[in-house]
Amino acid sequence: TRALGLLLMVEMDIKMLKKVPPLYFHPKPSVESLLHHK
Repeated sequence: TRALGLLLMVEMDIKMLKKVPPLYFHPKPSVESLLHHK
């Protein structure tokens, strides 16, 4: 179903975010722009 696919995508995103080094998160504008792209 579509909801299940969405859940999988979210889980993948979380795993990717955990792999990204903390330095990536320091500039807030880039994080906000990433969120807005979704």
